[in-house]
Amino acid sequence: MVLHDRPRYRPPRHGRELAWDLRYTAAFRFVAAQGRLPKQLGGREERGLQRWLYAQRLKLESGELDERKVGLLEALGEWWD
Repeated sequence: MVLHDRPRYRPPRHGRELAWDLRYTAAFRFVAAQGRLPKQLGGREERGLQRWLYAQRLKLESGELDERKVGLLEALGEWWD
């Protein structure tokens, strides 16, 4: 059997919320330490945070982000640009 023949594992909803909160905390700490948003040309972790923020922008545009998450992301600065 090939791995991609299996259905994709979807963690429980609380797991997704926890994962989101952990990723946000990493982004918040990065911004606090560096004084800027993560860039694509940075190191491996910085690129991961930049891609995560990009995914959050797409979710914002499609109306998938709840108010709590939008409020938290706005604390990062102009993350949506």
